[in-house]
Amino acid sequence: MRRVAAIALLLVLPALAVTAHPHMWIDGTVGLIIDGSDVTGLEVEWLFDEFNSADMIFTFDTNLDGSLSQGEIDRIEASAFDHLMAADYFALMFQGITRVEVGKATDFSAGIRDGRIMYSFTLPFEMSLGDAHDLTIALFDPSYWIDFITEPSEGSYLAGIRFAGFQAETLHLQTQGWGVVSVPAVRLNVQ
Repeated sequence: MRRVAAIALLLVLPALAVTAHPHMWIDGTVGLIIDGSDVTGLEVEWLFDEFNSADMIFTFDTNLDGSLSQGEIDRIEASAFDHLMAADYFALMFQGITRVEVGKATDFSAGIRDGRIMYSFTLPFEMSLGDAHDLTIALFDPSYWIDFITEPSEGSYLAGIRFAGFQAETLHLQTQGWGVVSVPAVRLNVQ
């Protein structure tokens, strides 16, 4: 009986491995757009993993020149980016326990960096810099199809007489059917 159970387990394990998550990995960088004493948006950059990048380059670099023309970028935006508005572009922002809503992405661009697809875009939102203290930002896909790393953009921000910078944070977030996962995030520190 143990032998039958062991054989059954060996047959099931490969099937479970096929459905394991995630299937895509994205290194994300976030930074704030500060205008005077107000935060007016979130700058976001995604750098896709090599495997998914190869597929996207094959699909979208139609002239095979190793770079993306404006027409190819427009095609990526229309077919592989615009629909992400329904998922808030996987951007989670919290001021305390209150979710900060973002608008439709602007300034979309895409490119190829070291053989990897890169997206950059801006998510508009508004709040005073004082209210942005302890603003927590993470890139997160609750289906856990995509595993994001969220890091701050280079440097910190000087706004008027206030200094703002990011510190690393770890959130523990519930996925849809895959349990709780640790998610890298950043928290804004305004002094």
